[in-house]
Amino acid sequence: MLQATRHQHRCRVALISVAFLLSASAAIAEVPERMHYQGTLTLVNGDPVECADPATCSDPIDMTFRIYSDPIADALLWEEDHLDVIVVGGVFSVMLGGEIAITPDLLEGPAFLGVEINGNEELEPRQELVSTAFSLRCVEALNAAKLGGVEAEGYVTNAAADATELALQSQITSLEAKLTALEELVAQGGSSGGGDNPPLVNGVHTATECQDAGGIVTEITGPDLLCRFAAPTCPADWAKLGNWSTTQTAVCTGSVGGFASACGAAGTCSALGHPFLDEPPATCCAGNVCGVMTEDPQSGPSYACKPYNFCGGLSPSNCCTSTTLEVGCF
Repeated sequence: MLQATRHQHRCRVALISVAFLLSASAAIAEVPERMHYQGTLTLVNGDPVECADPATCSDPIDMTFRIYSDPIADALLWEEDHLDVIVVGGVFSVMLGGEIAITPDLLEGPAFLGVEINGNEELEPRQELVSTAFSLRCVEALNAAKLGGVEAEGYVTNAAADATELALQSQITSLEAKLTALEELVAQGGSSGGGDNPPLVNGVHTATECQDAGGIVTEITGPDLLCRFAAPTCPADWAKLGNWSTTQTAVCTGSVGGFASACGAAGTCSALGHPFLDEPPATCCAGNVCGVMTEDPQSGPSYACKPYNFCGGLSPSNCCTSTTLEVGCF
């Protein structure tokens, strides 16, 4: 019971991925102000925390995230609360900076992320925020915006003016195309997607329709939205997008046949699960074995361990697939 977790047990969180995402309004050379954070939340005994629907689970998960300039000292730079966090099989995913922007000046020096669960003591140790491989190129890109130490705004060239005009024209063309698509959707009886009811990927359904169907509106890439359903398949009138899903690890165990004492235990393998990503379920096959008796006129019977396909023509392996917990639909 999660109440015990809040007051008697310590939770622990395993970092899965931290990725920076550009906000839709970010200009060229600006630093993103949001950060995608995924992790696995378990009790100290290793059991995953489960709260797939905060409206029905006995104890919802509230999380507080903080960024410090020091791994130990109380040098707080930023703080944001996330209430009723969805946790499926221990896996959670949040977008930091949605309420309080993570501005570039916060990350000028070392930065460490602290996590607090349901008002308990902050988890230890703090996670150091580091660059992904290609984001290191941003340093060179920022330097390239200067000439002789002077910002690019200090220079005006015909090429820059032409490039600006082309960029603006491209944005206008893109906006006109989106406006046309929204007008067609409204004409078909759909929603305009404005305000608090934006359209999902491909504009087939809206955020409100997702929530009415029991799904969770989830941002996947940029401004694209997807509806997450806690089921292995999409509901009627909904379509799955690619391989977007959340899966749980499945363990596959082989079989032992014939004279089992000659072989011992068969092989095992794990089809690993994954958080909400565009990846198919994993599959693995565990080897089966059997004991075969042979008769020698001089030495008598002997035993040999062979693959199971040599024993009665049975399947040579036992395969299994990770369990699908959630799917992404539109």
